[in-house]
Amino acid sequence: MIVVAAILRDTRGRCFVGERAHGAYAGTWEFPGGKVEPGESDFLALLRELIEEGIVDGAGVSVGASPVYSAQLQLASGAPFTIRHYLTHAPRVNQHPPLEGASHRAFRWVSWEDLRGLPVGSLSPGMAAILASLPYGVV
Repeated sequence: MIVVAAILRDTRGRCFVGERAHGAYAGTWEFPGGKVEPGESDFLALLRELIEEGIVDGAGVSVGASPVYSAQLQLASGAPFTIRHYLTHAPRVNQHPPLEGASHRAFRWVSWEDLRGLPVGSLSPGMAAILASLPYGVV
């Protein structure tokens, strides 16, 4: 399974993150994104996920040509997956996406430094991996 995640940044350098609402990772913070469906490119999967979550309307969204971070990780069930994080630009980001029935219970803008200060247990596996691997200022 391949998962893609969007590193959306604002003009102050903060990242847009969501708190998972359900499942094994409920309560953990992650960059928005989701699974790549069969026959779908990473770009289309990321765009679809951001639109489905109500984060963007799709207009003017651009995604980096290659991931800034990619890793092989394991789900709570032990199943392996690949996660790819892409720098993503959206001219309009919905500051308060609808949460009813969504996979996230909250969204917020947070600095890279503040993300690094969160306890590892409050981070999704992908978020924990990217924070441990990339130095401050890379994204």
